[in-house]
Amino acid sequence: MLPDLITRGYVAYPWLGVSIYPLLPGFAEALNLKVKRGAVVAEVIRGGPAHKAGLREGDRVVQVGNSLLPIGGDVIIAMNEKEVLSSDALIRMVREHRPGDVINLKVLRENRFINVSLTLEERPRR
Repeated sequence: MLPDLITRGYVAYPWLGVSIYPLLPGFAEALNLKVKRGAVVAEVIRGGPAHKAGLREGDRVVQVGNSLLPIGGDVIIAMNEKEVLSSDALIRMVREHRPGDVINLKVLRENRFINVSLTLEERPRR
């Protein structure tokens, strides 16, 4: 952090360019998914790292209780061979990296496992 503060005047945080929510076992079971936990990709920010890497966002919405949840997109289940148990876990894992780092994601897409390489970018400043 200190080198960023000295050279830039702010801290450069890594960014995936997605909105995510946790995949819970009951929800996974209702959708007949091959995994029970992970980070569901709800939205992919156009032009962001996930978009450039080809990650897919949900393509339809379902109501679960009082919540509307996008489904049909990718579920991130591992990063650099470490299991992703929730969206919060994925955020913590990304924060251990720097903009420009390349990460490898294991993704469940259409109930098949694929690998995606993604270059983290600097989180946009507001």
